[in-house]
Amino acid sequence: MGPGDNAFDSARGAPDAGNVRRLAVCLVVVAAACQQGEPNLSSTEEKLVTTLPSSHDFGSLQVGQTSAPFTFTIAPSGTSSNDTVSSITESCPDFAVNAPGLPAQVYRTCDTCCPGGGMICPGGPVACCIGDTQSYDFDTTFMPTVAGTVSCTVTIVLNGGSSTKTVVLTGTGTPPPVNIVVTCDPGSGYSGDPYVQLNTSCFAPPQPGSDGAESARFFMRQPPINNLDASLSKVFAGPKSLKFEVRIDAFNVFNHTQFTGFNGTANFTSLSNPTITNLGSNTNFGGFGAVNGVAPPRTLQLVTRVTF
Repeated sequence: MGPGDNAFDSARGAPDAGNVRRLAVCLVVVAAACQQGEPNLSSTEEKLVTTLPSSHDFGSLQVGQTSAPFTFTIAPSGTSSNDTVSSITESCPDFAVNAPGLPAQVYRTCDTCCPGGGMICPGGPVACCIGDTQSYDFDTTFMPTVAGTVSCTVTIVLNGGSSTKTVVLTGTGTPPPVNIVVTCDPGSGYSGDPYVQLNTSCFAPPQPGSDGAESARFFMRQPPINNLDASLSKVFAGPKSLKFEVRIDAFNVFNHTQFTGFNGTANFTSLSNPTITNLGSNTNFGGFGAVNGVAPPRTLQLVTRVTF
């Protein structure tokens, strides 16, 4: 190679001429690239698994009925985790759990990346900014078997028993309506006494196991109605075809007292003692067999009309 040729040293990239100023070309490339590696899974972080929500109150429901299902979610932690929901159990007669597909995986896979998606990370890469998640849902229902408030603890077993989570269910059962037992004709005791509208001795409490078939559905009638309405009108002739009419309407013109209903709720001393403890009287206006509704008294209405 001659003196006039520019030859670059392969190591330094500078001319090899003696008096020629050496030119050092240094190319330094620093790249902090974020590699997308394999998901970082851990089976030791089951303590971070959460249930959403942690409890639920079904409210009030009649005994023997079933509520709408309520869904719980078992969610993974905010970091890399991989857990197995092994079983979900309860031992309460008033609640049920529907947890299909167990055992099931609940996980979050976390990758590292640069903020903004760039190749250079001035502040360093961010962990768990990209990932994949999987949760697990299960349903619960409330089926009250007794009257009153009941609760239940649902146990969630994770990773074959290495840890557990719990959720609490509550609900209130209300007694179903039952038919009173009729032993004679209750209408035989009807009178004008507003506190005794029926024969209260014709009733007994239903016994355990009763389905209400001992008595008919319609064994009583409302109190009778004795009502008379009347109208009186007068037409006055005016000039040409003009006419004036004045009319008075009277509803319940004789002002009879009209009973419209009575209290049909009886409180018995016990299942074996049919004595009624809330009989109607002049000191217990709302007792069993007493009037609880009255129609309006005499009402007058004045009407005028002009025709032409």
